[in-house]
Amino acid sequence: MVAQNDKGEVLVSKSTLNMEVASPFAMEACACAQAVRLGLAMGVKKIETEGDTLTIITKCQSTAIEKLKIGAYIRDIQHNKSGFQSIWFKYIQRSANKTTHKIASKSLRR
Repeated sequence: MVAQNDKGEVLVSKSTLNMEVASPFAMEACACAQAVRLGLAMGVKKIETEGDTLTIITKCQSTAIEKLKIGAYIRDIQHNKSGFQSIWFKYIQRSANKTTHKIASKSLRR
């Protein structure tokens, strides 16, 4: 994860190795949940989370109960939404997510 301010300056980055996540699809949901928890821990009131998996972004924006295997991550996100004045989930192309993918690749090599 990479947290940036509105000027694009990196405030914090975090990498976590999750050995028990079932798929890359679930990992994207897990990363969104971790980003929301990081925002809460940092005490920010407004957050925009970007991701390159449209299905996950759509489910994060939803208030519907999720029954897929990623349901626990989505419920965690929905539960924590109330901790922000404003929270938004935005889909971006994978090519625009280079910094995050670079950090993830370095973490996997370690």
